[in-house]
Amino acid sequence: MKEVVLKAVNLHKSYKTFDDLHILKGISLTLKQNESIAIMGSSGAGKTTLLHILGTLESFDSGKINILNSSSKNNEIRNKHIGFIFQAYNLIDDLTLLENVLMPALIARKNILSKSPAYKRALNLLKEVGLTKRKNHLAKELSGGEKQRATIARAFLNDPDIILADEPSGNLDFKNSEIIHKLLIDSVKKYNKSLIIATHDKKLAALCDKIYYLENGKFLK
Repeated sequence: MKEVVLKAVNLHKSYKTFDDLHILKGISLTLKQNESIAIMGSSGAGKTTLLHILGTLESFDSGKINILNSSSKNNEIRNKHIGFIFQAYNLIDDLTLLENVLMPALIARKNILSKSPAYKRALNLLKEVGLTKRKNHLAKELSGGEKQRATIARAFLNDPDIILADEPSGNLDFKNSEIIHKLLIDSVKKYNKSLIIATHDKKLAALCDKIYYLENGKFLK
């Protein structure tokens, strides 16, 4: 029986506006080891908010989240167990591609000097995503497709148990979207990771083990 790596129970999230905006209304979800889940829904349905909450980037009003039975502080959970892939890339323009990929190790206070395990892993991941020749280029010099491939390498750097991907091909053309879809799914399988992905793309969602539809703050049954 596969281990449960993430479990969310009855999550609620509201934003304070003139009328309280209730984004999530009792969301429950279980992610098992080596399992992939796609979350689909229209823009504004709360997919990104849900991913941020599951990844401890954002607080929630009520409910429970358990990540690998961890009681660690949020930043420790993120550094150890979770890798993120963002639609907007979130690369630092004036750092090289290699420096950007190494950023999770730096945040986790790991040795990132040449010949360190983190440095060697970064080089290997860049090779796998086809960016070895671009490793010394600044992030601002890369194309959209190259930037997203770099974010996949960065997400896997600390060898996390869980990958959270928010519309990873949302800013890309069809050709680059197909490349990113295959690269992401193949990488998750190769490294035995668990994946939750928010997407509008039905073809990408179909590659996952389960699909959830988020509408009006709830999963459709």
